[in-house]
Amino acid sequence: RIGEGEVTDRSFIYSPDYVLIFDPKLITHPSVKVGVKEDTCFLVNAKSKEEAAPLGAKRLALVDALNIAMELLGAPIVNTAMCGAFAAFSKLIGVEALEAAIMEVLPSKIAPRNVEAALRAYKEVEVWTS
Repeated sequence: RIGEGEVTDRSFIYSPDYVLIFDPKLITHPSVKVGVKEDTCFLVNAKSKEEAAPLGAKRLALVDALNIAMELLGAPIVNTAMCGAFAAFSKLIGVEALEAAIMEVLPSKIAPRNVEAALRAYKEVEVWTS
């Protein structure tokens, strides 16, 4: 959920506008497509469009968040890279807001590298529309 203020609603999202898949092994899991609409947009942590083909998405974005995380963070923690890719793909979050949020939420020791991961994913995300 995204909103102007603090988001307190933690209930299930029945008809998502966006689906983010952090683990490519979940691409073929039936629950990934529950409630999706014809225009639901998918962002997938994957190396190739072929990996995400089973989704049959009309709007698809891919980023190799795992590679970014391993190179910049030295660990398979893809969340900030996926946030950066989502910001670029959706246009719902500005780069400045993304960077500020990461700096505010994460400890100062790891925040700069996570900002770097988010910004790299922001630049590297690839988008397809069919």
